[in-house]
Amino acid sequence: MNSYDALAVLNQIADTNSRTEKEEILERVIGDPMMKQVVKYAYDPFVTFGLTPPKVETEGTLQFDADNRVVWGLLDALKDRAITGGSAQQHVLDTLLGLAPDAAELLWRILSKDLRCGITAKTVNKVLPGTIPTFDVMLAHKFEEKRIKAWPVAVEPKYDGVRNIALARDGAAQFFSRTGKPFPAVEHLGPHVVAMLDNARAALGTIEDEEKRALYREWLGGDEARLALDSEVVSGSFNKTVGDVRRKSESATDAELMVFEALPYEAFLNNDLNEIPINYAARRAFLDWVVKQAPKGAPIRTSNRYFANSHSEIMQFYENFQAAGLEGAMVKPLAGAYHKKRSHQWLKIKGEETEDLRIVGAFEGSGKYEGQLGGIIVDREGVQVRVGGGFSDQQRIEFWDAYNRGVENELIGRLIEVEYHEVTPDGSLRHPRFVRFRDDKDDRLKEAA
Repeated sequence: MNSYDALAVLNQIADTNSRTEKEEILERVIGDPMMKQVVKYAYDPFVTFGLTPPKVETEGTLQFDADNRVVWGLLDALKDRAITGGSAQQHVLDTLLGLAPDAAELLWRILSKDLRCGITAKTVNKVLPGTIPTFDVMLAHKFEEKRIKAWPVAVEPKYDGVRNIALARDGAAQFFSRTGKPFPAVEHLGPHVVAMLDNARAALGTIEDEEKRALYREWLGGDEARLALDSEVVSGSFNKTVGDVRRKSESATDAELMVFEALPYEAFLNNDLNEIPINYAARRAFLDWVVKQAPKGAPIRTSNRYFANSHSEIMQFYENFQAAGLEGAMVKPLAGAYHKKRSHQWLKIKGEETEDLRIVGAFEGSGKYEGQLGGIIVDREGVQVRVGGGFSDQQRIEFWDAYNRGVENELIGRLIEVEYHEVTPDGSLRHPRFVRFRDDKDDRLKEAA
């Protein structure tokens, strides 16, 4: 198999909306060295290239296979940071221009860390277990009073930032989204994280309790310095944070890590371990101690923590957080373990509002949703709001077809219910999601009838 064959398979996978069919197609070819290498380089979160690849039109004629040292040598050099900056960009451009259009497209997708066919690392691992290293993070359920079994509970602010996982080992740190996508814009925080880890290991000797010292040494990686940090990246407003961390070409220089978990590296990455059996109280004590070892002035802080002894106290903290402009509150029972899934050991409180708004436009999706609905645009008091969430895969197909037909009131012009977190200063909506059509509340339809 060469690049022409591999791209043809990816396009075949993209052409079906059936998850099962995607897996079946991939299963038929995953044993080929070329295909295995393609998905490995594209979806391994620990393989990053440090640049945004240019989209070029090429008239080259070359294909490449699994043994091509020009292409794979380039990818390895980028991965190892043997070439960076302008030199890396020029090497990538020269290589792309020498390839045939389909080969260049495949290389571009690998460099973009997205094969654009609706599969993920989990898809690959389901077909061939262990191919891609993955990790899962703990997520919260909505707060319910009945979930509290003992008092006190910890209450932490829910910060207005972007979830981030920092993995430190071998004198370096890498940063990822909760789904494993690299965050190159915060790589400049790596030396601070590494210095904190080194300082923490050096400070082990100051812990008088032998059992505690041995435990902390184990959590810090034992003979090797390793640590996983679960945090939020905060950088001014939410919109600014999102923009900052999504950039690949520049650093989010004012970003801070608001850390709420420091976890043993091996346990965090062990996919056979569904939970890390260390209770919240012990994890938090370890976290506080580790972050105290950060160099002076390092942009690393722990999340604030308070204790509540009643439901009314929990709600008072939540109201205080909202009044301070924070997103909400996280409630954490002290005995709770770190579960690598959505768990009632973390409970979130945040406001959700709904409004009925009229559709004025739509936009196409990308990646998995290319050729389908990416989202709709609604009018809110003269402000156009893009709503990209809340749609099923079937709705994305049907709504995009309706939009392209251009029939009045089939999509454009209809009233929908939109759920959102809050109104932004410019009159837009934070985290808007499609809920349902509200034809029953549409005065225009009543008048037409």
